[in-house]
Amino acid sequence: MDDTAQISMVTLWESTLELAHADDDVRGMAVFDRYGRRLGEVDDLVVDERERRARLLVISSGGVLGLFESRRLVPVEAIARVDDAVHVDRDHTSLRDLPDDSQRGDPPGDDPQDVPTSSYAAIYRYYGIAPFWSENHFVSYFHQRGA
Repeated sequence: MDDTAQISMVTLWESTLELAHADDDVRGMAVFDRYGRRLGEVDDLVVDERERRARLLVISSGGVLGLFESRRLVPVEAIARVDDAVHVDRDHTSLRDLPDDSQRGDPPGDDPQDVPTSSYAAIYRYYGIAPFWSENHFVSYFHQRGA
């Protein structure tokens, strides 16, 4: 898939899609950074409709009853491993510095199809990862889990 191809993304929560690999459904799991510091939990998954694969994790943290909650998008390629929790290969400061998705005006819970591809590309750029639609993309461990 090239950079100009149409990308259709949906949140798993708000869709009727089933993931291509059921083991990739990590919603509700705690997320830890490379040093074992808890970052939050996987609130939802942003899924590529064509391949039915999770492409981004929606990690929520903080807040009480949904108020003042922070939501951040993390590409699945940033996942180091999944066991009883999700472990990302970054430290907590790299996630802290990522813009809070809940304040961008286009949170994934609204309608990811309306989010410009450039917004997703910016997230991948921030992490230094080739987006899944580019020729330089590599399949991450996340998609190999349980294999």
